[in-house]
Amino acid sequence: MEVTPLRRQEDPIPDPDGPAAGGQSAGLSLATPFDRSCAAAEERPRRALQVAEIEPEKVRSFAQFVTGQSGDTSFTDEVKEFIEANKGFFPLEARAGLGPGCVEEYPLEAKAVANAFADLADRAITAFVPEDEVPGFLAELEAATGPGAAFMQSFLGALEFEGVARLLHNAHCVDIPGTQWLVYAWIDLAQSSFQQSAQLELQEVSGEYAATP
Repeated sequence: MEVTPLRRQEDPIPDPDGPAAGGQSAGLSLATPFDRSCAAAEERPRRALQVAEIEPEKVRSFAQFVTGQSGDTSFTDEVKEFIEANKGFFPLEARAGLGPGCVEEYPLEAKAVANAFADLADRAITAFVPEDEVPGFLAELEAATGPGAAFMQSFLGALEFEGVARLLHNAHCVDIPGTQWLVYAWIDLAQSSFQQSAQLELQEVSGEYAATP
């Protein structure tokens, strides 16, 4: 069973900074211990999805399932194990020497890792609904609007190669809980780190020139 036809649109995730007034967030805030070597803690980005407001009910239940809010953490536990087992294929060192406009190179295994993660999510769908009901469920997922559409775009976009790469890069910066994998697939702590390091180096070099008689 393939989820490829439902790959995300190019729209950004709605509501990047939290739920609307009176709404409930998905609990997907960045509350894990933060490694200051990756970025300044006070600059941590935040994203939230209004899971409690998702309609229809089956899509809302699935959103709760894949974020560990349903009481069943089997999927998020698998995600945590996957992150720890595969983050080595997306090392931060590969980014250190990149200049503006440069394209990051990945090991040959990286694509297979990203595909394996999509397969993991694919299995979550078949574990959540009987196989003969999958087409109807996918149709509901695609037809969702409002918070449901935000979840659909976030979930399927996180299965793209770029989403998996961000997730596994970020795992070098923080200990990512399985329940917050969706957040860390959409932010780039590592990139913030390199940009910040470059700015600091530039400031230091400027300071040295200014101090030279």
